[in-house]
Amino acid sequence: MANPEDFEFFLYEVKKMIAANPVTSTALPRFGTAMLVGVLGKRGLMPADNYRADAGAYVDALSGERLADEFLVRRSGCWGCPIQCGRQTKTDKGEGHGPEYETIWALGSNLGIDDLGAVVELNYLCNELGLDTISVGGTLACAMELDELGEPTGVRRGDPASAQAAIEALATRSGHVGDRMAEGSRSLAESFGRPEAAMQVKGLELPAYDPRGMQGQGLGYATSNRGGCHLRGNMVGFEVLGTPKLVDREAVGGKAGLLIVAQHLGAALDSLSLCKFSSFALSEEHYARLYSAVTGFEIGGQELLLAGERIWNLERLYNLREGFTCADDRLPTRLLSEPNARGEVVQLEEMLAEYYRFRGWTPEGVPTEAKLKQLGLERYLV
Repeated sequence: MANPEDFEFFLYEVKKMIAANPVTSTALPRFGTAMLVGVLGKRGLMPADNYRADAGAYVDALSGERLADEFLVRRSGCWGCPIQCGRQTKTDKGEGHGPEYETIWALGSNLGIDDLGAVVELNYLCNELGLDTISVGGTLACAMELDELGEPTGVRRGDPASAQAAIEALATRSGHVGDRMAEGSRSLAESFGRPEAAMQVKGLELPAYDPRGMQGQGLGYATSNRGGCHLRGNMVGFEVLGTPKLVDREAVGGKAGLLIVAQHLGAALDSLSLCKFSSFALSEEHYARLYSAVTGFEIGGQELLLAGERIWNLERLYNLREGFTCADDRLPTRLLSEPNARGEVVQLEEMLAEYYRFRGWTPEGVPTEAKLKQLGLERYLV
């Protein structure tokens, strides 16, 4: 370590910030990410039924409070972390890690399942099989909708047994449906001629935040370089939790600028292998100080964000080279045309135009020569 005394001081400082923030000091340690079931579910922001309804009716049954009271064995987390957001849980049938908020949604309300014990055990099954629960839940919800449309998939609403059978079929590619599910929801829906049933962006299943009530989150899904991911630029802090500040989640103007900062910080934190939950309490300046103390390379917060911008543009150039275009910066039609209970849809076009402009890209979403030169990436001009 280049400057251990500086590091110890900055570490003391960031621990104080984490301990002072209600999300990182109380909510996440006590309930894990499952605390979001109540926070989002009661605001109509947690979807259900493959994004055809909201999960308000499921909140009490699937809450983080119930998980803590009835299934929790102990908290867990990364070494040395003061937050310890992980959950070690136990049911009558076994013990394991999780579920996280996303899993409770994906294998719970998204499938019409309100049995938290069954959700915990479906989570264990996915853990054992090495399956991502967001993509599995999104794919099973797509299969459930297809079954209700008369396309036999065997996945039935509110039926944990059919969900378990579908997960096993997916993992082993058993039968036509299992083989299609193993390729994800987009492939599954297209194989039945029903592409609109897949809640995905760029082939990646959407997570548990309904963007019809979080306009910036919708823009984040559409522009994420890896597809419908909330971790490449999560707007829940801005639009729901009020960290670092609270903005109108229904507003459209200005969301591009906030999202871009979140995307740059997220890219930098991924490269530093740092937890994004800490960003509820910390700013880019805190991370820059820690980085400088460890490495001896003095940078400020803006330089850290500039590194994130460089990463984001490089990823965009990679996608363009591989055939992606602005036509892929889209959301499922359902989110653009079928209102939620508050009558909202995602107003993507206006935000997307602002996003490209703020990024210094062309109206077609291509980084301009001036932007690449500014970032020192001119050798990658396409």
